[in-house]
Amino acid sequence: MTGTELLIAAFAVSAATSAASGVMGYMQGQFQADMAEQTAQMQSKIALQNSDLAQELGERNAQAALNRSASQERLVRRDRMRRIAHARAAFGAMGTQLEGTPMAVLSDAIQVAELDAHLTRHQGAVDASNARLQADLQSRNHELQSAGSLFTGSANAEMFRSQAFGSLLGGLGTAAGQSLKAAQFI
Repeated sequence: MTGTELLIAAFAVSAATSAASGVMGYMQGQFQADMAEQTAQMQSKIALQNSDLAQELGERNAQAALNRSASQERLVRRDRMRRIAHARAAFGAMGTQLEGTPMAVLSDAIQVAELDAHLTRHQGAVDASNARLQADLQSRNHELQSAGSLFTGSANAEMFRSQAFGSLLGGLGTAAGQSLKAAQFI
Protein backbone atom coordinates (compact mmCIF):
# COMPACT_ATOMS: atom_id res chain seq x y z
CA MET A 1 0.00 0.00 0.00
CA THR A 2 1.34 3.42 -0.97
CA GLY A 3 1.61 6.45 1.25
CA THR A 4 -1.33 8.09 -0.53
CA GLU A 5 -3.46 5.00 -0.05
CA LEU A 6 -2.54 4.94 3.63
CA LEU A 7 -3.40 8.61 3.97
CA ILE A 8 -6.76 8.08 2.23
CA ALA A 9 -7.45 5.08 4.48
CA ALA A 10 -6.58 7.16 7.56
CA PHE A 11 -8.95 9.91 6.42
CA ALA A 12 -11.66 7.31 5.81
CA VAL A 13 -11.18 5.80 9.27
CA SER A 14 -11.20 9.31 10.77
CA ALA A 15 -14.39 10.15 8.85
CA ALA A 16 -16.06 6.93 9.99
CA THR A 17 -14.98 7.53 13.59
CA SER A 18 -16.30 11.11 13.47
CA ALA A 19 -19.61 9.93 12.02
CA ALA A 20 -19.88 7.20 14.66
CA SER A 21 -19.01 9.70 17.38
CA GLY A 22 -21.71 12.05 16.10
CA VAL A 23 -24.27 9.24 16.05
CA MET A 24 -23.28 8.15 19.57
CA GLY A 25 -23.49 11.76 20.78
CA TYR A 26 -26.93 12.01 19.21
CA MET A 27 -28.09 8.80 20.88
CA GLN A 28 -26.71 9.93 24.24
CA GLY A 29 -28.46 13.28 23.90
CA GLN A 30 -31.76 11.58 23.08
CA PHE A 31 -31.32 9.29 26.09
CA GLN A 32 -30.60 12.29 28.34
CA ALA A 33 -33.67 14.07 26.95
CA ASP A 34 -35.85 11.04 27.68
CA MET A 35 -34.40 10.76 31.19
CA ALA A 36 -34.99 14.48 31.82
CA GLU A 37 -38.65 14.11 30.82
CA GLN A 38 -39.12 10.96 32.90
CA THR A 39 -37.46 12.56 35.91
CA ALA A 40 -39.63 15.65 35.55
CA GLN A 41 -42.77 13.55 35.32
CA MET A 42 -41.80 11.59 38.42
CA GLN A 43 -40.99 14.77 40.36
CA SER A 44 -44.29 16.26 39.23
CA LYS A 45 -46.18 13.16 40.35
CA ILE A 46 -44.46 13.25 43.75
CA ALA A 47 -45.26 16.96 44.14
CA LEU A 48 -48.93 16.31 43.34
CA GLN A 49 -49.01 13.45 45.86
CA ASN A 50 -47.48 15.82 48.42
CA SER A 51 -50.21 18.31 47.54
CA ASP A 52 -52.88 15.71 48.29
CA LEU A 53 -51.13 14.73 51.52
CA ALA A 54 -50.95 18.37 52.60
CA GLN A 55 -54.70 18.69 52.09
CA GLU A 56 -55.39 15.51 54.06
CA LEU A 57 -53.08 16.57 56.87
CA GLY A 58 -54.65 20.02 56.94
CA GLU A 59 -58.12 18.55 57.29
CA ARG A 60 -56.93 16.21 60.06
CA ASN A 61 -55.31 19.13 61.87
CA ALA A 62 -58.52 21.15 61.47
CA GLN A 63 -60.59 18.30 62.92
CA ALA A 64 -58.11 17.92 65.77
CA ALA A 65 -58.39 21.66 66.53
CA LEU A 66 -62.18 21.43 66.56
CA ASN A 67 -62.07 18.34 68.78
CA ARG A 68 -59.63 20.00 71.18
CA SER A 69 -61.77 23.12 71.42
CA ALA A 70 -64.95 21.07 72.00
CA SER A 71 -63.19 19.19 74.79
CA GLN A 72 -61.78 22.41 76.22
CA GLU A 73 -65.23 24.02 75.99
CA ARG A 74 -66.72 21.19 78.06
CA LEU A 75 -63.95 21.60 80.64
CA VAL A 76 -64.48 25.36 80.79
CA ARG A 77 -68.25 24.93 81.25
CA ARG A 78 -67.75 22.28 83.92
CA ASP A 79 -65.20 24.41 85.79
CA ARG A 80 -67.34 27.58 85.63
CA MET A 81 -70.47 25.71 86.73
CA ARG A 82 -68.54 24.18 89.63
CA ARG A 83 -67.39 27.67 90.68
CA ILE A 84 -70.96 28.98 90.43
CA ALA A 85 -72.20 26.04 92.49
CA HIS A 86 -69.58 26.83 95.15
CA ALA A 87 -70.68 30.47 95.15
CA ARG A 88 -74.33 29.41 95.58
CA ALA A 89 -73.33 27.10 98.40
CA ALA A 90 -71.33 29.89 100.02
CA PHE A 91 -74.29 32.27 99.73
CA GLY A 92 -76.55 29.57 101.15
CA ALA A 93 -74.13 28.87 104.02
CA MET A 94 -74.16 32.56 104.90
CA GLY A 95 -77.95 32.53 104.81
CA THR A 96 -78.03 34.95 101.89
CA GLN A 97 -81.11 34.86 99.69
CA LEU A 98 -80.40 34.52 95.96
CA GLU A 99 -81.99 37.78 95.00
CA GLY A 100 -80.71 41.28 94.45
CA THR A 101 -76.90 41.63 94.50
CA PRO A 102 -76.11 37.93 95.11
CA MET A 103 -78.39 37.00 92.21
CA ALA A 104 -76.73 39.64 89.99
CA VAL A 105 -73.29 38.25 90.91
CA LEU A 106 -74.35 34.71 90.02
CA SER A 107 -76.04 35.90 86.83
CA ASP A 108 -72.86 37.72 85.80
CA ALA A 109 -70.80 34.63 86.63
CA ILE A 110 -73.08 32.49 84.43
CA GLN A 111 -72.78 34.96 81.56
CA VAL A 112 -68.99 35.07 81.90
CA ALA A 113 -68.90 31.27 81.97
CA GLU A 114 -70.97 31.10 78.79
CA LEU A 115 -68.76 33.72 77.14
CA ASP A 116 -65.63 31.73 78.07
CA ALA A 117 -67.18 28.61 76.53
CA HIS A 118 -68.07 30.47 73.32
CA LEU A 119 -64.59 31.99 73.09
CA THR A 120 -63.06 28.54 73.51
CA ARG A 121 -65.26 27.17 70.71
CA HIS A 122 -64.47 30.19 68.52
CA GLN A 123 -60.72 29.73 69.06
CA GLY A 124 -61.09 26.12 67.91
CA ALA A 125 -62.84 27.28 64.75
CA VAL A 126 -60.07 29.82 64.13
CA ASP A 127 -57.40 27.15 64.67
CA ALA A 128 -59.24 24.80 62.28
CA SER A 129 -59.50 27.54 59.67
CA ASN A 130 -55.78 28.31 60.05
CA ALA A 131 -54.93 24.62 59.63
CA ARG A 132 -56.97 24.48 56.42
CA LEU A 133 -55.40 27.67 55.09
CA GLN A 134 -51.91 26.38 55.86
CA ALA A 135 -52.74 23.13 54.08
CA ASP A 136 -54.05 25.06 51.08
CA LEU A 137 -50.83 27.07 50.91
CA GLN A 138 -48.70 23.94 51.12
CA SER A 139 -50.88 22.22 48.54
CA ARG A 140 -50.58 25.15 46.12
CA ASN A 141 -46.83 25.21 46.68
CA HIS A 142 -46.60 21.53 45.76
CA GLU A 143 -48.76 22.11 42.68
CA LEU A 144 -46.40 24.90 41.62
CA GLN A 145 -43.45 22.58 42.20
CA SER A 146 -45.16 20.04 39.97
CA ALA A 147 -45.62 22.56 37.17
CA GLY A 148 -42.05 23.79 37.64
CA SER A 149 -40.71 20.24 37.42
CA LEU A 150 -42.56 19.63 34.16
CA PHE A 151 -41.41 22.95 32.71
CA THR A 152 -37.79 22.41 33.73
CA GLY A 153 -37.85 18.81 32.50
CA SER A 154 -39.24 19.90 29.15
CA ALA A 155 -36.65 22.65 28.82
CA ASN A 156 -33.83 20.27 29.75
CA ALA A 157 -35.12 17.67 27.30
CA GLU A 158 -35.14 20.26 24.52
CA MET A 159 -31.61 21.31 25.46
CA PHE A 160 -30.41 17.69 25.35
CA ARG A 161 -32.14 17.16 22.00
CA SER A 162 -30.47 20.27 20.60
CA GLN A 163 -27.11 19.09 21.88
CA ALA A 164 -27.79 15.65 20.38
CA PHE A 165 -28.58 17.16 17.02
CA GLY A 166 -25.46 19.34 17.32
CA SER A 167 -23.37 16.26 18.07
CA LEU A 168 -24.79 14.48 15.06
CA LEU A 169 -24.19 17.45 12.77
CA GLY A 170 -20.72 17.99 14.20
CA GLY A 171 -19.79 14.34 13.70
CA LEU A 172 -21.18 14.25 10.18
CA GLY A 173 -19.53 17.58 9.35
CA THR A 174 -16.16 16.32 10.56
CA ALA A 175 -16.68 13.10 8.59
CA ALA A 176 -17.52 15.12 5.48
CA GLY A 177 -14.42 17.27 5.99
CA GLN A 178 -12.24 14.15 6.33
CA SER A 179 -13.82 12.73 3.18
CA LEU A 180 -13.03 15.94 1.29
CA LYS A 181 -9.41 15.78 2.47
CA ALA A 182 -9.23 12.17 1.32
CA ALA A 183 -10.76 13.11 -2.03
CA GLN A 184 -7.91 15.59 -2.63
CA PHE A 185 -5.50 12.66 -2.75
CA ILE A 186 -7.49 10.69 -5.29
